[in-house]
Amino acid sequence: MVYKEKYFNKFVDEIMSDGVERFSSAIIELLKDSMSKKCPEGRSRTGHYVPQMRVLTYYLRISDKYILIDKGTGTARWKKVNEYDNK
Repeated sequence: MVYKEKYFNKFVDEIMSDGVERFSSAIIELLKDSMSKKCPEGRSRTGHYVPQMRVLTYYLRISDKYILIDKGTGTARWKKVNEYDNK
């Protein structure tokens, strides 16, 4: 089964582009903050597209853009992998 890209994926990529390690809950909170503001084009974003924790974790797990740090613990952190590191 192929993963269908969701609306929130580009916002997660935008938030994680700075390379900082974050917990899933921190990513959700940052999504809530960024979705309540206006986008650069002037349109307002809506918080209805903020994913549930399990949906966000699934995206981070199957995407080759992110790595899981602290694997096997209850507090997993995620980090974006540089594109040139994947090649």
